[in-house]
Order: sequence, then structure tokens, then C-alpha cells
Amino acid sequence: MLFVVETRSKEKHSIQLRYSNSSQSPILASLYVNDQKAPSQIQLAAHKNKNEWSDVKVKAKLNAGINFITVQKNIIDDRQFDLDYIRIGE
Repeated sequence: MLFVVETRSKEKHSIQLRYSNSSQSPILASLYVNDQKAPSQIQLAAHKNKNEWSDVKVKAKLNAGINFITVQKNIIDDRQFDLDYIRIGE
């Protein structure tokens, strides 16, 4: 899923992801910022059903101005998760 965000400064920002993972086991997802893969993966904890939501925060360097953020699961993982929104912090 692609998100377009605008920031005022070029620095590391906190990125909060709101997700639901009803696969009943953790899923690893990758974060890309402006087509560059972040060095670590995001672990999305499992939920009992698809009505449960959690937040996870990661840090990533964003440019001043427009940034393109993509969150995707690994290709070899056939499980799915739902992504509600992302929120950019300082």
C-alpha cells in the first residue's frame, strides 16, 4: 500500500502504522521510503480476529517535502494483513 506524505524537515521521523492481522501468527512486513527499503522489517503481531487493531511504530528518514511510503508483506508470505492508516510524528 502506498502513502504520500509531506514533511517539513529532512530527518528521522516516527511512523505509526495502524493494522489488523487476523492470520493468528505474526507477519513480517517491509517499509520502503522513496523506493528505498528500510534496513529492518516490521513485525505485525497476530490478532484473534479481524476486528482487533494495533499500532506499531518505526523510525525512518524522510526528506523535506513529498515522500512516498510503501508497506508490503514479504512475497513468500501468503498471509494477509489490513492497514488502516499511517501517522507521521517527529
